[in-house]
Amino acid sequence: QLAAGEPEPPDVARRVVLMRLDDNGNEYEGARFTNRCEGAEALRTYEARGHKQLYSLLVPEVPT
Repeated sequence: QLAAGEPEPPDVARRVVLMRLDDNGNEYEGARFTNRCEGAEALRTYEARGHKQLYSLLVPEVPT
């Protein structure tokens, strides 16, 4: 457990992952983000470039 004000480790803090699927079916991790909004903005930027790749976000489920 983290102490008050202590930042999360990088692997925990950047949970939203931008994935790229190329035209040969290969999938790659493109970048990691701290929240869905940052990831969605990056996804729109990559899609606007007009390449053949398909981009998607992997967003962890929030426990209920």
